[in-house]
Amino acid sequence: MTWLRTEGFKSVNVDLIYGLPLQTAETFAKTIADVLAIGPDRLSVFSYAHVPWIKPAQRIFEDRGQLPTPEEKLAMFAVAHERLTAAAYIDIGLDHFARPNDELAQAQRAGTLHRNFQGYSTHAGASLYGFGLSSISQTQQVYLQNHKTLIAYRTALAAGHLPIERGLRLTDEDQRRRTIIMRIMCDRRLDYTSLSVKLGWILQKYMRAKSLRCRISWPMALST
Repeated sequence: MTWLRTEGFKSVNVDLIYGLPLQTAETFAKTIADVLAIGPDRLSVFSYAHVPWIKPAQRIFEDRGQLPTPEEKLAMFAVAHERLTAAAYIDIGLDHFARPNDELAQAQRAGTLHRNFQGYSTHAGASLYGFGLSSISQTQQVYLQNHKTLIAYRTALAAGHLPIERGLRLTDEDQRRRTIIMRIMCDRRLDYTSLSVKLGWILQKYMRAKSLRCRISWPMALST
């Protein structure tokens, strides 16, 4: 960590994963203590993704009974939150923590924080381009995902095509919803006045209409 800062890195992040096979709240607390000792500027605390339908090799953890329960995973994150905030890290949101002088924490205070597929960022509105298998690209209007297998990826490139497996073009409504969700995730609140100006319509009326539509459609969904 000292070497990285000597070389000019202004913000160093450490990723932690909780919910791993055989992991406990006690062992995770020890990991957190070890990480705090080296003093990173940011931490991303992710939940282990158990997806045996995508990665069949993970089934061995189920067969051996080595996966922690949901309650045990929640206890691990609670330990992380307690230890990191006690060490003066700011809870940026969801799974990110940062020192008060880090640009993520500064952006949160300024209301300019952004989030993309990689996590929280200070680069609001920037396009994200993914290279390699299954990577995801994002622009203002489009989401794209590359092929997940090497054969399909190489075949597309050999044919002179971008190795894209699927994509989604956002409607104006999609973009409005993304903006609202983004502000909730980044600010933990909604500024109706500023959002109404940005989006070009009165947010209160929009939210009331959506809420009414949900209340009306919910019983119908239950009856089908």
